[in-house]
Amino acid sequence: MVFVPEAALIALREGLEAFLVTGIMLGLVLRLGRPDVQKHVWLGFGAAAIASVALGIIVQKFLYTAFEEGGGAQWFELIAASLAVVLLTYMIIWMWKHTRDLVSSLRARVQEALTTGSVMIVAGLTFASVLREGLEVVLFYAALGSRYTAIDLAWSGIIGFLASAALVALIMRGVWKVDLQKFFGITGILLVLVAAGLLVHSVMAMTDLGILSPAPGLWDTSGLLPDDSVTGRVLHALAGYTSTPSLLQATLYLTYLVGVGGWYLHSLGAFHHRTAKERQVAWGRVAIAGAAVTLVLAAVAIGAADPSTPIAMHSHNDGGDDHAHEATTPTTTSTQGSSSEGTFTGPPTTAPVPR
Repeated sequence: MVFVPEAALIALREGLEAFLVTGIMLGLVLRLGRPDVQKHVWLGFGAAAIASVALGIIVQKFLYTAFEEGGGAQWFELIAASLAVVLLTYMIIWMWKHTRDLVSSLRARVQEALTTGSVMIVAGLTFASVLREGLEVVLFYAALGSRYTAIDLAWSGIIGFLASAALVALIMRGVWKVDLQKFFGITGILLVLVAAGLLVHSVMAMTDLGILSPAPGLWDTSGLLPDDSVTGRVLHALAGYTSTPSLLQATLYLTYLVGVGGWYLHSLGAFHHRTAKERQVAWGRVAIAGAAVTLVLAAVAIGAADPSTPIAMHSHNDGGDDHAHEATTPTTTSTQGSSSEGTFTGPPTTAPVPR
């Protein structure tokens, strides 16, 4: 079995939210004097977990298999990644609306359900909250399904879920104190990064399908951080890292970060100040930070670039292990302007586009 770090990280992040909301529900019914309703919370949690697993099996065994047998595995990957971007964007908007009053909102709805005697509403609230996270995991794993086996994804995901359960247990027992508003705010920022990364992944899939023509990379950092390294795969899962981004990928990524990410930070009050002058200073700092990041990326690109090789073409395939950036470098006989050894290494030929 192969450990898939991106699958474990996805499960960890989604599991944190699912277990945390469940823990909040358990604490609410206990503080409201109805410990007997805790079983309904667990009922909703269990039902959502089973539904998520069943949905994952359906997607993997039926939908993906049908696409694969018809030669459309890459289409399936593209559709799954696109749906995940839409769902994540919706989740970002949802978190903006509910981050500030999540606990108070849950308390009001739970108290209303207990007052009216509709304890199954408590189970329904838990079910909906957990299923939402499960659906995200299913879509993420569907996008990874063409590169890893179901068993690899499953056991890597179990490790992530167990880690998230342990962390939430520490939070609920007071061992680790967490500001829920800040926690969900940070989670929302992570969602922005993941969604932007999925846009990059969608461009890869469209290039493989021939919808888009292969484009040269703006830079090549594969020498510093290869795509197939553990760190590279983790960064790809969290933020869409690729060592040779094309112009389209970089544009989509930055546009989503600035547009959706900037709006989200603004909605959380990141740029809310008392005076117009202070707002200008805040936005000026953001602009300076953006320029600094651009300069750093440019420096990394220049440092990683090899002037003796052409700009690398982006590589992506279903196997995940066959990424290569190859260039044929023929040597020619001695010519005028040759080196001291009497030979001259001519410029490399155009690199073939790897599959």
